[in-house]
Amino acid sequence: MEYKGYFKHINSKPDGEYIEIFVSDWNKENWAFYVYIERDNYEEDIEEINNLITELNFRDQDYYFELIDRSENLEGFYKYIYDLGTYTHSDILNIELWQILEEKGDQHFLYFSKLNGSGEITELKDAEYMTFEDWYEVLEMCHPDLYKTLDESNGLGCFDISHFYNCCDFYRVDGCIVQECC
Repeated sequence: MEYKGYFKHINSKPDGEYIEIFVSDWNKENWAFYVYIERDNYEEDIEEINNLITELNFRDQDYYFELIDRSENLEGFYKYIYDLGTYTHSDILNIELWQILEEKGDQHFLYFSKLNGSGEITELKDAEYMTFEDWYEVLEMCHPDLYKTLDESNGLGCFDISHFYNCCDFYRVDGCIVQECC
């Protein structure tokens, strides 16, 4: 990656999944650029961004990161990184977070944020979730005998499953029913 001037993109928009960020010295006085981090090439992209920052930041100032845009399939990851930053989104260059994204997928970040808020990386990495398409699937998984009895007696439609599980830490996240595994 090569610096192409103040407030210019240093790479082109990738065809695959990406996060677009803005990077500058803290006061935006000496250097500033936009860059895409591609999901399939994040390790190399992050290394090149860090090298460019080192080269440009010869005055040894603090620097600033801002999330700008994302591809459609990185909503949970983007939101998680956004919520971590108060003044800057420097966590976008944390390789460990990208590795968790590769291992667990984008939905994992949505589930973690909904059920836990923000937390330590070890908590994020260790969190496991059960997901269900609907309440009938929850009932069949958690109480198979009750499900079978209700199904055989045509009573499933009369049984209020969502209120039955209301106190059991089930959450609706992005169209799924989610419960954190203990």
